Amino acid sequence: MVSVTSLAFSQHEQPLDSGRDFRPEAHFEEIPATNASVLQCYVFKTVPGVHYLVEVSNDLIHWTAKDEVYGLGHEYVVTMREFTPAPPPDPGAPPSSPTSDPTKCASIRMQPATGTGGGTVVAWRSLDNGGPVIVKIDGILHAGWASVPLYASGFGDYEFFVWHPTDSIDPPAENPPLGPEDTAMLAALEASLPAMNEEVATSAARSRNAPPSPPTDPDSLRFWRINVDAGIDTDTDGTPDWAEFEMAANGTGGMVAGVTGDAFNADTNNDGIPDGLQIDSDKDGTPDAVDPDPSDSTAFFPIGPVPRYAVFPITNAEPMPYWPAPFQINDQGTVLYSHGTWSNGAWTDLPGAIYAAEFGVETMAASINDLGEIIGMHTGVFGENGGTTSYTIPGNLVYWPDPTSTCAPLVVNGSSPWIGSLYDDYPGSSGTLFSNDGHLIGYEDVGIYDETGELVATQTEDTYLWTLPGHGRTAGKIPVSFEEGGVLDANHYWGYPDPPLPDNGQALMDGQAQILPPHSIKNLVAGPHGEWVASFKFDQKTQVYQKGAWHASTLYADAIDVAADGTAIGRGDFIYPAPICLNGEWKSPSDYAPGVTIPWTDNTVRLMDTTPGGWILAQRGDASTQPDYSVMLPIKADGVDPDRVVPPPPTDPTAPKDNPPEFLAGGVDHTSMTARFGAAKVSEIWIMAPNGGTGTPVRFQSPLNDQSKLTLVSEANVTFTPQVLEQNDQQVLVKGRSASLDATTDTTPKLKLGGTLESLSSPVKIKSMKRRTVRVAVHKVFGIDAAGQQTQPDLLPTESALSVYLSKVYGKQTNTFFSFDYYDEKGPAGTGIDFDLDNSLTLGYGDTNPEQSAATPNAKALDQPTSAHIDIWVIGGGVKLKSTGSVFGSQAAGFHFGGDGVGKIIINGDSSIYKGSAEEKAKLILHVFAHEIGHVMIGEGHAEDGTSHAVLRWGNDLSKSVDQRDKLRLMCSGNNTDQKNPPKQLIKKEWDLIEDWLIKQGNKGIL
Repeated sequence: MVSVTSLAFSQHEQPLDSGRDFRPEAHFEEIPATNASVLQCYVFKTVPGVHYLVEVSNDLIHWTAKDEVYGLGHEYVVTMREFTPAPPPDPGAPPSSPTSDPTKCASIRMQPATGTGGGTVVAWRSLDNGGPVIVKIDGILHAGWASVPLYASGFGDYEFFVWHPTDSIDPPAENPPLGPEDTAMLAALEASLPAMNEEVATSAARSRNAPPSPPTDPDSLRFWRINVDAGIDTDTDGTPDWAEFEMAANGTGGMVAGVTGDAFNADTNNDGIPDGLQIDSDKDGTPDAVDPDPSDSTAFFPIGPVPRYAVFPITNAEPMPYWPAPFQINDQGTVLYSHGTWSNGAWTDLPGAIYAAEFGVETMAASINDLGEIIGMHTGVFGENGGTTSYTIPGNLVYWPDPTSTCAPLVVNGSSPWIGSLYDDYPGSSGTLFSNDGHLIGYEDVGIYDETGELVATQTEDTYLWTLPGHGRTAGKIPVSFEEGGVLDANHYWGYPDPPLPDNGQALMDGQAQILPPHSIKNLVAGPHGEWVASFKFDQKTQVYQKGAWHASTLYADAIDVAADGTAIGRGDFIYPAPICLNGEWKSPSDYAPGVTIPWTDNTVRLMDTTPGGWILAQRGDASTQPDYSVMLPIKADGVDPDRVVPPPPTDPTAPKDNPPEFLAGGVDHTSMTARFGAAKVSEIWIMAPNGGTGTPVRFQSPLNDQSKLTLVSEANVTFTPQVLEQNDQQVLVKGRSASLDATTDTTPKLKLGGTLESLSSPVKIKSMKRRTVRVAVHKVFGIDAAGQQTQPDLLPTESALSVYLSKVYGKQTNTFFSFDYYDEKGPAGTGIDFDLDNSLTLGYGDTNPEQSAATPNAKALDQPTSAHIDIWVIGGGVKLKSTGSVFGSQAAGFHFGGDGVGKIIINGDSSIYKGSAEEKAKLILHVFAHEIGHVMIGEGHAEDGTSHAVLRWGNDLSKSVDQRDKLRLMCSGNNTDQKNPPKQLIKKEWDLIEDWLIKQGNKGIL
């Protein structure tokens, strides 16, 4: 009789590439068996790094796992039925009962070990816990393995699938301890290696698992399905195994230098950063995880904390009437006019700068660098033909060491430079570009005298790279091969022919002469991967000079200037106000300067200049009227991590200063404002200020100094200590003042430049919260195994460890703390609570009484009342815990049940379901406690869910998709957890929801 069969595929997960179909290539095949029968088989080709689970069913409802295999690119044979049965053999004596387990599949990698000790390095996904295992064995691989990249064969209880890269690999310093399943498998492998070597030496690689497993009962009705899980990440580095196999094989996607694709090693270059965070698709040196545009190599500035801008109108400016507009700003926040400077809300005349309404002498500024040095032009009036005709000719360059010092001419060996035009065809793009190391490009002026020795004119001759005196420099000049231009430093400069026809310029970049694109040139910034400048025209797209060549930029196509962190300002077109590019996205004023007042949101706003630190000079108004001007100060804020060890200062003065990473659980939400949309999106940086206590330490980063200071104005509901920011990186304690019961307030603090000039925007907001303590009852649930013996959870955090961890999560972000009562079989003060669960029980949503299958008559239900706000039951003893639907590959670690706001949680305390070392497992269950408590106070739904009331959406579509930023949040689900540092971040919307829950509890438990 021929059985009826069916087979289907399902995909469990499609990470990274949502359009990719991981269902394998497959076909039916009839394979002769050794007993002359024919087996009807289903053969599918595995993808390296993808996990396959073969399941069978008689009714399409109940499914049983038949086999599982970890793909290495080999074919796998599923025996479905015996198509032509062989004659029955002589029954003989009844067979004995089997004494061994069915054949087990083991997919492993073997490579020769480096070093003089020889041996072989073996790596595989643990058969005990699924984590990566790497060991060294003494056996040596036969030379024939070099021609056998993939080997499959059965030995004893195991079907071995061996992937064999040809290169050698460093062995582990010491073999790790192994569980029983891994120990048995490794022993079988070592015992079988001589036979494998002999087989490899005499035959070609076998591409299929052989022999096929025995057929099923021919009279049975069977259905097959194969679950495909492409989300396996064995080494938990953030990149699924299949992607690492691809990168190892052909370099798909690329990686940061020194990193290689290895599904069993999370950090192949030993730099402390998981390899999954170092994929570099566009090979620009910036990993995709922090690349604002992984497809654009010109966008290599890594993603970091996004600023919001305080907008300060320029008032009290007293420019001379010749050119009443500012044209440049430096990194000290000093705005340059032709005859003075504006800084910190005050005007300063440039000493020696003069303007003659009639013919006479004029001295005016041309450019300022970030040291505060200023260069300018001195113009004289000369007579001709006996004085009957007067005309103006260029004079010497002059410089100011700082805005308050008198100017002086620059004279080198009797000659002086002429620096040409002040202005270009776009606001802020000064024709004269002046570097921070005191270099500039200028013509040499040579005097022309009459017969009496009087100077009547000057003649412009060769172009030089000039050096200003001061700051330890000696004035000098060296010839350059082109006309006036700009500089980045003494070794990088450019210019144009005179006359500029054709308008292609030339440059010296990286020691090489380069031809410029036919554009104006703009000095932008020295980037992390070499000097970075851009060439643009108002009606053309920006090109970027990078790594020895000019490249059309996708992200920065409309940029006119960029700061050192990659924040770029763009062109305004009188239709939309000028945008700013923040972490790879162009934003409008309502986003980057929240709350900014009209008219600074209209379509006449144009951004003129930005500095390395991010100061921006802006203009608003039609050209036919007198425009308004403002300066924009970027503000970044972050929490202060109390566990971070500050490294000693570098001994090399040129080494970069310590710049701590973002601390996402520090009581500062600078994530919600970066979303494209979503219920939890906000426009401002939010800070949680605890009422009472010492306050929240907040790290402010803004390009401030003793010349440009920012005052954070303390008000009735919030205080700042100190109030005045005058450093680029400064720590401030932010504290809510009120101590009353319902003291929570949302406050918009005033920001004042120089202590007087108030911001037109509101980049920072404060939520002050009262300190509260939540009571938690933790119940230790005992199980009953198949032999009737009592078992218990073997992974249960201590009260001290749980208190410390939850304080780091909820104390820092919501001023909420926890007290605990631990219950076990005896209970506190003799109050016994007995929870005995049959180990065959599976718990899921809706199972509010898991004692329904209890083995003891005195068992209590989970609704046993306590005085706690939250009850948590920690189960063990093999009781299965599932979420919704069927669970594939693993059990749920915990869930909240009973509806919104009900404080009931079940957590699995069986250590076997957690991956990693004992230390990592201890951290993971703490994370599960924190996550499930979050569900009680915040509600159902996760950070990545499209329907969650705390959702942030980074992309354009509404479908469920996990962004890298979601994975840093406490309330993200799935395999998102960094086992060494589980995510803890709560966003402002979640702060609000937690407080709503606390208020609903009647503020009980407040200390």
